[in-house]
Parts: sequence; structure tokens; C-alpha cells
Amino acid sequence: MIDITSLLSDEHDANHIKIEVKGRDLLEFGKSLINQSYQEFKNHFPVPFYEEYLTRKEVTIILKISLSTLWYWKKRGILTPIRIGNKIRYRRSDIEKCLISSQKED
Repeated sequence: MIDITSLLSDEHDANHIKIEVKGRDLLEFGKSLINQSYQEFKNHFPVPFYEEYLTRKEVTIILKISLSTLWYWKKRGILTPIRIGNKIRYRRSDIEKCLISSQKED
């Protein structure tokens, strides 16, 4: 079976070609066009990533640790907080990485 796209790529030939197509092949071609368009759309308009920032209290609840353990982890570089104005926050993605790495160690 010849790929319709490659067959019609030459503009001069495309004007003089008459094509007989089975319904199944036409549906397949339509699906491939949709998939190609979707991929191009995704590349031009990527989904924005929104990071969630957590307070120290929220982190201690999620990780089931004390505030002093969180402070110790900060000093050792296990979890690195960020400052937003005068507030200290932790990235949710960093917390999830910490949880995943602790599960791998178990």
C-alpha cells in the first residue's frame, strides 16, 4: 500500500492523480492526519507546568516528620527550601522526589 501523503507530495503529480480508496484506508489516513495535527499542536502549545509550594507544616505532615527533622534535612541539603518574599516554601515536586527515593531505599 502506498502512503497517500508521499503520493501527493509532488504538487504537479497531485493535480493529475485520481485515487480510489477503501473506506478503511480513508479512515486510517484521517486518523493519521488527526494524530499529526495533535502532535504539532502539542509542540507549539505545551501544557504549562504549575509548581505548588508548600509550607513547612504541610511538608512535615506529608513526610510524617518533625519540624526539627525538616530543619536538619535542610542543613544537610536533603530538602532545599526556597524563599518567596520573607516566606520559606518547599516545592511539591521536591517532596515527591524525596518520597520516591525513600521508597526505593526500603
